Amino acid sequence: MALSIAFSPETIEEGLNEVFYQAYEAQAAPGLATIEDVFRVAPSNKHSEYDLRIAGVGEFPVKGEVGNIAEDYEEEKYKTTYNYVEFANSVPVSYAYLNDQLYSIVKDKVGRLGIAARHTMYKNAFKILQRANNTSYLGADGVQLVDGAHPAEDGQTHSNVLTGNFSYANLKTAIQMLMEQQDDRGILIPQVPELLVVATAKFGEATETVGTELTPNDANNSFNYVSKIFPGLRVVHSPYIGASMGGNDNNWFVLGSGRKLKKFVRFPLQTWMNDFQQSRSMTSYFNAHYGESAGWSDYIGVVGGNATWS
Repeated sequence: MALSIAFSPETIEEGLNEVFYQAYEAQAAPGLATIEDVFRVAPSNKHSEYDLRIAGVGEFPVKGEVGNIAEDYEEEKYKTTYNYVEFANSVPVSYAYLNDQLYSIVKDKVGRLGIAARHTMYKNAFKILQRANNTSYLGADGVQLVDGAHPAEDGQTHSNVLTGNFSYANLKTAIQMLMEQQDDRGILIPQVPELLVVATAKFGEATETVGTELTPNDANNSFNYVSKIFPGLRVVHSPYIGASMGGNDNNWFVLGSGRKLKKFVRFPLQTWMNDFQQSRSMTSYFNAHYGESAGWSDYIGVVGGNATWS
């Protein structure tokens, strides 16, 4: 028996929703970085969200026996605006397709739509890291995310870029740089190294560097400082920062617990179908839509590089 217009549109939509979200939430490859791994994700109910880089409070001065307690004020430095962007797409679901027993083709098209939705979300979020070394994409402080001269309150500059080959030694240096990061007033910001993010092409090498018990590529049998002292440091990879998606396979980042990479979700992903009867061509559409914004408001918590790997 062929499908017909007598079939409930709600039943068709329910089935296609299941197909869409199964494809959207399909199991990822081991070690693949998720948006939730890298970004601080929060809901939004405003047209724009704002974040400020704060100069911070300075060191405590000595207080005399009967002297007043000093006053210090956090100064607002650089303002980052997150303007949400809406994304939407659809695929046609014609009465003719359903009536001709071509529901499997419709399901395939809707499944591809789910895959495309996830791809678009990840591409737009991870372009923040893909462009971290690109001088065409500057933050509120006037420089790129990974830069050698982030301006500070005291007129000095701070660097969060590591030059030289990716190696075990330079990974240790990157972790040191992360733990020594200071705010605009020279106050050390507590950091726990949480993620080593690399392009998918370098995932195997990065995993070998971090995951061994002994120092990698070394005949001295010394213990691996990174895996021994920082067992919580996870290695994750993303094709969206690599060459296959317009980036650089040499991109790599050590991210700390204090990172300010953010994503605001104004409209969570939603799907719906138009009614066949409302179309002169007897064609419905399976629609998907969401609205969000991703970015960064402070370089603190990020150290990165894109030099040639050893």
